[in-house]
Amino acid sequence: MAERRMFAKTIIDSDMFLDMPVTAQLLYFHLSMRADDDGFINKPKTIMRMCSAKEDDMNILIAKQFVIPFESGIVVIKHWKIHNYIQKDRYKPSSFEEKNKVVCGEGMIYRLVDDLDTKCIQTVSNMDTDGIQSVDEMDTQVRLGKDRLELGKDNTLLSVGTDTGEQINYKKVANLFNEICKSLPKVKNLSENRKRNIKNANEKLNGDFESFFKKVESSDFLTGRKGNWSGACFDWVMKPQNLIKIMEGNYDNKKQQDRTNTGTGYYIDYSEGIDE
Repeated sequence: MAERRMFAKTIIDSDMFLDMPVTAQLLYFHLSMRADDDGFINKPKTIMRMCSAKEDDMNILIAKQFVIPFESGIVVIKHWKIHNYIQKDRYKPSSFEEKNKVVCGEGMIYRLVDDLDTKCIQTVSNMDTDGIQSVDEMDTQVRLGKDRLELGKDNTLLSVGTDTGEQINYKKVANLFNEICKSLPKVKNLSENRKRNIKNANEKLNGDFESFFKKVESSDFLTGRKGNWSGACFDWVMKPQNLIKIMEGNYDNKKQQDRTNTGTGYYIDYSEGIDE
């Protein structure tokens, strides 16, 4: 079994990981350091006692699907194949029967056999290790991570950490914005920050970008038709704090209210709470 372990920043820098308590993050690192070469750990409770982790910390890792538990008490690191690729002459296959209960699907993520379509998957015991890279070859591992998780065909990327393994076509989202939000500047490039915001929005919108963009385009204020602000753009509406306000209707068109006792009318002040 290899003595060194790698951690992919794609996983440990994600909001889902960093939102966990520090004690749960620490437990994840300890489990990963002591896993076998296929990512399986046969004494998680011993490791929990060693690093003073609580049962709640393990429950969080399971709930967030960073580890997959088995009835035997063994657990496996879900994103193990993303973190570590071990050279064949150093690789020692896991001896646990639980390895036959998981498959390595798209994005090199472990899934329980019952939870994943068997198309284009391999059981851990049948995986060919001829092309497995050494953990010392950091540059190779980074390139592999980008190919698997960030680039993909036609900008289609796997949403690592989602419960469903749902794929997000970033290019399609950008094209949809350009098609619907004609009053706003068009998106011409997809930066890493934009991809992160799209991924976050996908979770909050349940994938319904069309309705969200229509809501943006229908707002006289966000499109500048009201005349007193024209700072909206793709980056602005996709910011998490602004996206929530748009979803809650903060920038919806408000009909003029008639105050009959004075004979005057007023508009809601849309400028309140704007985040640049």
